[in-house]
Amino acid sequence: MSIKRILAHFSAQTQIPVEIEAVANQVKAHGTLDTIVFLGVDVNEKRMKGAFFEYSRSPGVYAQPEFFAEIYYVSTMSLEWQRLVCCKELLHLLDKEPAKSGDEGQISDLISSLCSGDRLHTEDDIQTFADRLMVYYAMAILLPYAVRERLLPDFRSGKISAETIAVWAKIPSVVVSIVMSDKWPAVHSLFNGAVE
Repeated sequence: MSIKRILAHFSAQTQIPVEIEAVANQVKAHGTLDTIVFLGVDVNEKRMKGAFFEYSRSPGVYAQPEFFAEIYYVSTMSLEWQRLVCCKELLHLLDKEPAKSGDEGQISDLISSLCSGDRLHTEDDIQTFADRLMVYYAMAILLPYAVRERLLPDFRSGKISAETIAVWAKIPSVVVSIVMSDKWPAVHSLFNGAVE
């Protein structure tokens, strides 16, 4: 598993939009999954924007198990938000065990923590931290650094807006504002130390 390698792969990409299927293929190449399915669900997006579920099944008694993941996203969100959420959930498939939420109680606690806006206070909040971190990783993938650098002069001069780039990249304009900010290179450089 290597989030670092996936980030490096997409950072060099020069075309947008980055297809979610391309991200899924990278996750499969760097993990153990055979199949990833995306499922839109009708739930309150203030309570949950996305989730994933992993499982395996064996097609026969002596057969090798097949590994599956289902990525859930709120179907009523805009396409741009669906793409960001699906990308973030795909990256969670590469989480190490301490960062994963296992049972319903842990998932409920994680949702409450994320909704409350509380900062990290204990080591038990590693799941909350991992969830927030994956959003930034997803931003870096969906608006690659090479694209940022190419568009930056026109963005700074006002020739193109965050909204225009958002349409091209099929991502929320708030993501564009963050990635095109002067602070993003420092944030992006931290990704070079991302988990192997």
